[in-house]
Amino acid sequence: MRQVFDDLLAKAGLEGTFVMLRKTPANILRAKGYGNVIQFFLSQENDAMFLENGIVAKELNKNSVAEKFHVGHEAKIEALKKHPQLLEAIDLLENEFGLAIPEEEG
Repeated sequence: MRQVFDDLLAKAGLEGTFVMLRKTPANILRAKGYGNVIQFFLSQENDAMFLENGIVAKELNKNSVAEKFHVGHEAKIEALKKHPQLLEAIDLLENEFGLAIPEEEG
């Protein structure tokens, strides 16, 4: 993917790096007041972030001798699909980059 991005930049006569695809949207989200969802957007969250924000309930970690609680992968995905601020942030980015699908007039 990085090579494709680099080739496109070269053909367009532009300079940049692949990290722009992550950094630019993150900067936009921070500037628009969505700084609290950037780590979720960039997939840099951890179990504690899910649990501290009350996004999902704790599950017993059956693989741990200490029986620590964790957030299961499926629970994270379902929680993110319903995270209102993350969904708003994604809508904002769709509009910012002209990716929003126009609504059909009824």
